[in-house]
Amino acid sequence: MNDLLPLSKSFLDDTYLTLTQSTLFINLTTTTNGSTLSTTKTSSFSDDIYRYIAEIIIYKFVCMTIFVIGMIGNGLCVIVFSRKVLRERSCAIYFLALAATDLLNLSFSLIDTVLPSYNFSITAKSSVICKLHVFMVYFTSDYSNYLLAVASIDRAVSIQYPLKAKTFCRAKVAIYIIITLGT
Repeated sequence: MNDLLPLSKSFLDDTYLTLTQSTLFINLTTTTNGSTLSTTKTSSFSDDIYRYIAEIIIYKFVCMTIFVIGMIGNGLCVIVFSRKVLRERSCAIYFLALAATDLLNLSFSLIDTVLPSYNFSITAKSSVICKLHVFMVYFTSDYSNYLLAVASIDRAVSIQYPLKAKTFCRAKVAIYIIITLGT
């Protein structure tokens, strides 16, 4: 017997079921002793059950979990790399800037992914906020990549050319490169 019923009601949110107005027609075809019995059943499920799963489960829970873990991890990185001993090393300064940029990226990405699943949208209220949001998401994402590349170059120079590293791998040079990349 081939059952084509959707997911059980216990899986779906009761609040979502009351909000939907559309119905889903399910055609069940059963073959018994060579005869075909065809019935149509009406349920109060949404037309697009997969959209519901994506918006509610993935955006509310998975993205929020990634956001919380990312904020905690990057916050701890900022605390660790802000120590006076590490602020004297160029690579630690790059990683400090990287953690701060990733904190900003997570914050601005939250506006676009998680908040709409809670029926809260900041970008719909103002065109300036919408444009600033898009700019900051792309800028912080690209800036993180550039900082990671510069930190890798810094480490490669300090390992391959230890004598020349004293001129390039310094904290003041790192701050200058970070500011130059940001402009």
